[in-house]
Amino acid sequence: MFGSYKETEDTTEVTRSNAVVKKENSIIKTYEQPVLPALTRIIFWLMLILMLAMLLVDINAFARYDAHLGVAHLIYNISVTGFWGWMFFSIILVSLSELGMNQNRKMFWKRKGESEKLPQDDNTKARNERALKRLNRVYMRYIKVSLTGLGIWAIVYIAGIFLH
Repeated sequence: MFGSYKETEDTTEVTRSNAVVKKENSIIKTYEQPVLPALTRIIFWLMLILMLAMLLVDINAFARYDAHLGVAHLIYNISVTGFWGWMFFSIILVSLSELGMNQNRKMFWKRKGESEKLPQDDNTKARNERALKRLNRVYMRYIKVSLTGLGIWAIVYIAGIFLH
């Protein structure tokens, strides 16, 4: 009626746009990358940023409302906030770091195609230990920072209790 309609065989084939292909590749890349390293990195930085923010809130509240209570009150409030906040994040961060180190160890032996129970000579054993240590370096840093910070905050917390 309005013109002739030509049927072609090419109309049934669906072409994918470049954006769809990029999105599929992005999803595959995200799926192949482990989530745990990114999660621990986010929690680590979140711990540092939130601790700073919470301490600034304590200082602000002291300056506005509690200045008449004295500096010992400020130290006590900061120590309580610092210790319990750091402990909360440390428990999460150390747990996730241990899980990540365990996953790295399993993946290492799976990629190697060996069992760690097999007898190894000293050179191979030392090389494997160095490789595992390199894989777990970031997780060990998170654990060291968390536990060192927790120790420092525990000392400040005990001092705050005695001052209060």
